[in-house]
Amino acid sequence: MDNNKKANKLCLISLGLSFGLPLIFGIVCAALKAFGMDEESVLTVTTVGSIALCPAEIAGLILMIVVRAKYPSNKFGKVLMIIYIIVMVLGVLAVVYMIGSCFQSCQNGMW
Repeated sequence: MDNNKKANKLCLISLGLSFGLPLIFGIVCAALKAFGMDEESVLTVTTVGSIALCPAEIAGLILMIVVRAKYPSNKFGKVLMIIYIIVMVLGVLAVVYMIGSCFQSCQNGMW
């Protein structure tokens, strides 16, 4: 039972790194813009934050992999893995759709 608690803690940290941190960052950027910060400063904060969020996303995935390797029977780890797979598939589909839209725009002479 103690292993299950450790696995759940690692899953919560992974979830926080992958979804919680970007959500908080988005709220902060929106608040900065809403409180009148100029566009260039908001863009700088967004760029720096995006660079900082990339390692957090990778760390979240690594933690999920550690949980799946060390605690294979943990249900939270299984659900988290499925969520990450769905998010990755949706991301790939979005990129494919974007590339298709760009090709279609180029063929129609819009660019």
